[in-house]
Amino acid sequence: MEVLLDKEDENLIGLFSMHLNPGGSNFNLGRQRLTSIEQNVMRRVIDRAQPLADSHAPYIMTGGARS
Repeated sequence: MEVLLDKEDENLIGLFSMHLNPGGSNFNLGRQRLTSIEQNVMRRVIDRAQPLADSHAPYIMTGGARS
């Protein structure tokens, strides 16, 4: 499952969600206020989530072009 969220005041707003399983897939696109149950679940997930860390050396170059 993938979810993109926005926060307005104390409300979580779903922007995009995708759920893949062996029986098929489900996609939702567009602003939709999450129900109170969905908000509680998402807040618990966010509280337990660990930030991703890039394990590779930087691959985006900044600055001027090399010659």
